[in-house]
Parts: sequence; structure tokens; C-alpha cells
Amino acid sequence: MRDFYHAAVGGIAAVGQAGQAERASKLSALSESIKSDDLGMIGLIDETSVAKKGDVTPGVQRQYCGALGKQENGIVTVHLGVCRGGFKTLLDSGLFLPESWSHDRERCRAADIPDSVV
Repeated sequence: MRDFYHAAVGGIAAVGQAGQAERASKLSALSESIKSDDLGMIGLIDETSVAKKGDVTPGVQRQYCGALGKQENGIVTVHLGVCRGGFKTLLDSGLFLPESWSHDRERCRAADIPDSVV
């Protein structure tokens, strides 16, 4: 498993080199600007699921939906945050793209999901 810094730089979804460099710069500036204390910095990764009807919403499929506690048709989003002392913020979020969607590029294009997202 990657450390928090590399997960944050890489982001939730695949991004190009320019996107990674920009994210790394912002993360570095953020970590330097947050007041330090004895509590240190903690990376937070969380998923949120939402039940959805139909089959057109990007990423929708039958999968475990934590909000309902069972498998249901829905989407999952992933969130990346940081907590340092009393400071908390969301750094990035993105759609979890199930493998069935990733392999169906025509379906992804119809949902405006770029080919770079796999």
C-alpha cells in the first residue's frame, strides 16, 4: 500500500503528469501552511455509496452499498482528506469505476468518462 503522500499525489482517478505535479505542489504547500502540533498529520480515505436506479449513471452497478448495508444497484465515490491537529480538509474525491465499466469503453464514452480513467 502506498503512503498517504503518494496516494494524494496520484489522486483518486488516473491523472496525467501535469495533474500529478500540480497536485504534489498543492499538497506540499498545504502541509507546510497547516499549523503543526503534537498530534501529527493523518491521511483519511473514505468511500460513500448511494443507491441508484437504472444503468446509465456513470459507475452504477449492483454492488455493496454501505448506506443500505447490502448489495444494491448504486454508485461508490472515494474521498481523500487530511487531518493535522485541529485542521481537517477534503483534498480530492472521485467516482469508483467498477471493472465492468472500465472494460466497456463504449459505455464509458456514452457517459462522458474519458478513456484515461480506467
